[in-house]
Amino acid sequence: KLVKSFPKKLFWKLETKVGEILHLRNHDGKTFSGRVIAIGDDDVTLDLNHPLAGQTLTFEVEVVDVQ
Repeated sequence: KLVKSFPKKLFWKLETKVGEILHLRNHDGKTFSGRVIAIGDDDVTLDLNHPLAGQTLTFEVEVVDVQ
Protein backbone atom coordinates (compact mmCIF):
# COMPACT_ATOMS: atom_id res chain seq x y z
CA LYS A 1 0.00 0.00 0.00
CA LEU A 2 2.96 2.31 0.40
CA VAL A 3 3.44 3.36 -3.23
CA LYS A 4 4.22 7.02 -3.85
CA SER A 5 5.08 9.19 -6.83
CA PHE A 6 7.73 11.88 -6.64
CA PRO A 7 8.63 14.64 -9.10
CA LYS A 8 11.27 13.38 -11.50
CA LYS A 9 13.33 16.54 -10.90
CA LEU A 10 14.17 15.20 -7.41
CA PHE A 11 16.16 12.43 -9.14
CA TRP A 12 17.99 14.64 -11.61
CA LYS A 13 21.46 13.26 -10.77
CA LEU A 14 20.45 9.61 -11.01
CA GLU A 15 20.34 7.24 -13.95
CA THR A 16 17.33 5.58 -12.36
CA LYS A 17 15.92 2.33 -13.82
CA VAL A 18 12.76 0.37 -13.06
CA GLY A 19 13.49 -2.32 -10.46
CA GLU A 20 16.36 -0.41 -8.89
CA ILE A 21 16.47 0.07 -5.12
CA LEU A 22 17.10 3.66 -4.05
CA HIS A 23 18.30 4.68 -0.61
CA LEU A 24 16.78 8.06 0.22
CA ARG A 25 16.64 10.58 3.04
CA ASN A 26 13.60 12.64 4.03
CA HIS A 27 13.57 16.25 5.23
CA ASP A 28 14.03 15.07 8.85
CA GLY A 29 17.18 13.14 7.93
CA LYS A 30 15.55 9.71 8.27
CA THR A 31 16.75 7.22 5.66
CA PHE A 32 14.53 4.77 3.83
CA SER A 33 14.61 2.57 0.74
CA GLY A 34 12.26 2.29 -2.17
CA ARG A 35 12.07 0.20 -5.33
CA VAL A 36 11.45 2.08 -8.57
CA ILE A 37 8.30 0.63 -10.14
CA ALA A 38 7.62 3.23 -12.85
CA ILE A 39 9.28 6.19 -14.49
CA GLY A 40 7.03 8.70 -16.24
CA ASP A 41 7.76 11.89 -18.12
CA ASP A 42 7.37 13.99 -14.97
CA ASP A 43 7.47 11.59 -12.03
CA VAL A 44 9.10 8.49 -10.53
CA THR A 45 6.92 5.98 -8.68
CA LEU A 46 8.46 4.13 -5.75
CA ASP A 47 7.26 1.13 -3.78
CA LEU A 48 8.28 2.04 -0.23
CA ASN A 49 7.01 -1.19 1.36
CA HIS A 50 9.43 -3.55 3.07
CA PRO A 51 10.74 -6.09 0.50
CA LEU A 52 9.00 -8.92 2.41
CA ALA A 53 5.64 -7.12 2.65
CA GLY A 54 2.86 -9.35 1.35
CA GLN A 55 5.05 -12.46 1.35
CA THR A 56 4.20 -15.61 3.25
CA LEU A 57 6.95 -16.23 5.78
CA THR A 58 7.65 -19.63 7.33
CA PHE A 59 9.91 -19.97 10.34
CA GLU A 60 11.43 -23.06 11.84
CA VAL A 61 12.24 -22.71 15.54
CA GLU A 62 13.76 -24.87 18.24
CA VAL A 63 12.73 -24.37 21.88
CA VAL A 64 15.89 -24.76 23.92
CA ASP A 65 14.58 -23.91 27.37
CA VAL A 66 11.30 -23.33 29.21
CA GLN A 67 11.24 -21.52 32.52
